[in-house]
Amino acid sequence: MCGLHNHELVNTFENNSFVGRIKEEDKKHVDELTKYHVAPSHILSSFRDRDKENMTNISQIYKQQSTYINNLKGPKTDMQHLLKLLEDKKYAWSMTHEDSNVVRDMF
Repeated sequence: MCGLHNHELVNTFENNSFVGRIKEEDKKHVDELTKYHVAPSHILSSFRDRDKENMTNISQIYKQQSTYINNLKGPKTDMQHLLKLLEDKKYAWSMTHEDSNVVRDMF
């Protein structure tokens, strides 16, 4: 209409990423529920129960969970993080080669 847009204005903002973005308090809520292994669909349901106007979608929940897990892991590789978790919980014992940090055996 004005030469910049090739579509009509939308009537609703449903499924719009800007409107559905996760607020800081909701990010903390997702992080807390992720810590206790709550399924993303249940997290989304809890958002809708708390606020009927909440437009967050499931992909945004998945993205926040991924961010939370990557922050927990830090700069470690997936294997290093796994070994740390196994050692912390006393689930595993591993032996490495004498000259390097390469895992030889893991029980």
